[in-house]
Amino acid sequence: MNKLKKTYGVFGDFGGAGEELLFETDSAAEAIEWADRYTDRGDFGGYNVIEVGFFTRRGEYETTWKTIAPEERLIDELY
Repeated sequence: MNKLKKTYGVFGDFGGAGEELLFETDSAAEAIEWADRYTDRGDFGGYNVIEVGFFTRRGEYETTWKTIAPEERLIDELY
């Protein structure tokens, strides 16, 4: 299901437990720049994955850019 009102979205993913739309725009470059700034200090806002994506005409989700939280942060959250 397409959650976007614009072409590209930046999503925060909790590692399979759900995702949240954080930002949307009609520009891939603007979405990637926003996502890069959001994660540039290693703070992922509690998310495990931040990704930029869009929906094809057939309704399939495609990832344009993706980054995963540092492994040491993921391990700390497990305990």
